[in-house]
Amino acid sequence: MWLDVLDTLSGRFIKLDGENLLRTDQSVRFQIGDLRRGWKFIINRDEIPHRYSNSAMTPFIYRGSGLFTLPGQVSIIKDGDDATGTPSLVPTAPQMTVNDSLIADYLKTFLRPEELAIQRNRTDIALNFSPSNQVAFHLNYSDERRDGSKLGYGPIGDRPPRTLNVQVQEPVDHITREIHANFEYSGKRFQSALRYVLSFFENNINAMQWENIYLEPDAGSDFIASVAGTPRNVSSFGQRSLAPDNFAYNVVFSGGLNLPRGSRADLHGCVRLPAAERPAAAVQLQRARRRFNRGRPELERYRQTAARHCRCRDADLAPQPRIQHQSRCPAQPARLFQPRQARQ
Repeated sequence: MWLDVLDTLSGRFIKLDGENLLRTDQSVRFQIGDLRRGWKFIINRDEIPHRYSNSAMTPFIYRGSGLFTLPGQVSIIKDGDDATGTPSLVPTAPQMTVNDSLIADYLKTFLRPEELAIQRNRTDIALNFSPSNQVAFHLNYSDERRDGSKLGYGPIGDRPPRTLNVQVQEPVDHITREIHANFEYSGKRFQSALRYVLSFFENNINAMQWENIYLEPDAGSDFIASVAGTPRNVSSFGQRSLAPDNFAYNVVFSGGLNLPRGSRADLHGCVRLPAAERPAAAVQLQRARRRFNRGRPELERYRQTAARHCRCRDADLAPQPRIQHQSRCPAQPARLFQPRQARQ
């Protein structure tokens, strides 16, 4: 689906594009603007499925809010003979054979199919305004939601071989919101840019809990009370924390001034505040050496200077789950200072 309308007299236009509208991987983009006055409003919607597996099987049943339960447990501690049975968390070779057989029978009974997939839905709203070739303003708001499950894990116990580990699906319910604001000015002698980014990450499931597959309700909390010297209590449920909520903001300033005798002064600074950390600031001031490529446009020469002293990347701006934000301050990429294309 597409729609493209342009008024050649006033310069106003409307665009509408859409793909796969009845599927889970649909994409819709709407634009409206005025070429003569230099403004454009954009709404973009993307839905992207990420399928990890369509053949996974598990005995766990998801009850919501990060809780997984079981229809039953493996009876590996029913044999009361310590010499040949399976009451110990450190089984002998014959006991391991018995355990393997019991677990195989359990899985044949309770395994059921489970889809491992995450649905990613992202909405962007942007406003671009450039009233002249020297001034440009950009404002963007994005809302990204991820929902589904992926392959996870659940440890209970301590170091091997006393661990009772399982593979279990990990629930995903993430929301990431970002606001980007850019202002650019490109004059004959002075060029500057100011960029601000505010990012929020929200996890609606802070922890996951799973039932111990190897513990029977009537067996109590002690697997090996009958084995002298190795008593150890094992929980009937395990718990593991997931990615915490966090936020971060980033402010970047870049400026340059043309000086006499072919010299130039550049200023680049940034302030970044990850969650629960102090703001970090870095400012660099350099007087550029005399340039010999006077035939190139002044704006292009400034872009080369900014590229050498700014190493920021857009990927560094968003909060990353499970990874603490570094206090190192990124700088602003030089792409903000591209010459504006001629108006139609």
